[in-house]
Amino acid sequence: MEAVESVRYVVSPLVTRSWLSEKVPEDWKRANVIPISKRVNEEDPGNCRLVSLTSVLGKVMERIILEAITKRVKDKKVIGNRQHGFMKQKSCLTVPLYNEITSLVDKRRAGDGVYLDFSKAISTVSHNILMDSLPKCGIDKCTVTWIENWLNCWIKGL
Repeated sequence: MEAVESVRYVVSPLVTRSWLSEKVPEDWKRANVIPISKRVNEEDPGNCRLVSLTSVLGKVMERIILEAITKRVKDKKVIGNRQHGFMKQKSCLTVPLYNEITSLVDKRRAGDGVYLDFSKAISTVSHNILMDSLPKCGIDKCTVTWIENWLNCWIKGL
């Protein structure tokens, strides 16, 4: 327990300063990209996936921001109870939609579904749209500006 308190004593002021200043230290936005083999023909570069190794402090701050946003979004009921994917303690496998679809099939009726995969969202979602939507969800200016800073000017190297 003593080690945890020591780390907290050092880390807490760093993440607090970053958040209050609305700035992300450059080192936190540095990623070392390494190839990881998929174990199928390891000689073929096409069988590798690239993984970005990022700052531990940056990841700590990401987690803090995520928890703050999640709490705010839940408190303001921005996301409905039927949202299961990418929600803590829920899974796409638990989606009640399954019952609705099977019921429609049994009745020989048509149904529509939208399935989203945000695994690559950071590189495909318009940052401008994201930044415009956060305040509408009740996210404070300090957090929005920090996120905007976080998303910009990443330094990547092999």
